[in-house]
Amino acid sequence: MKPTAYLRAGANNAEVKVLTAEGVSAVLRDLAATFERAFGHKAVLGFDSAGAAKKRIQGPSS
Repeated sequence: MKPTAYLRAGANNAEVKVLTAEGVSAVLRDLAATFERAFGHKAVLGFDSAGAAKKRIQGPSS
């Protein structure tokens, strides 16, 4: 038996933020478009160099 996901459109639509290295930008843009059509959630993409993305994710130094 295949698992089934039940999603409801409307007030529960979420914004999903993704930050990643520029090297995967083309693939991620295609994936984000597919995700948005399938689930109705907005994908907000951010691209940076690998090192800069890592620093942004880790946050300010203590």
